[in-house]
Amino acid sequence: SHLSKVKKMVKDKDKWVRRVGILSLLSIAHQPEGFKRVESVLFILDPVMKDPEADVKKATAWVIRDFTPKSRQAVIRYLNKWVKGASVDTEWIIRNASTKLPKAERAKLLNIIRTTGKGYVT
Repeated sequence: SHLSKVKKMVKDKDKWVRRVGILSLLSIAHQPEGFKRVESVLFILDPVMKDPEADVKKATAWVIRDFTPKSRQAVIRYLNKWVKGASVDTEWIIRNASTKLPKAERAKLLNIIRTTGKGYVT
């Protein structure tokens, strides 16, 4: 299945393979009727949530951001799972993935990063 291929791709040594796998999830995010198993799709991103490669981080944030309009609560739960004590790379993904969240929800995430994170919020 598509998702089992993506699970392998996001663990590939080649950053471009990881990026293509991540971006292939956009087709699910953009389904007109929404998608019922958002958590299971976001879970596929676990191996790249600490990825140091800029191209992989950008793709990861993009996919999470694009799930937000139809699946806001699932996105909030997913980002909350990663936010405490986040690595600098994870912080970058969370900051950029959370831009479509309501201001108050985004502020909560950024405040946790500010107080527990390894990097800094700009």
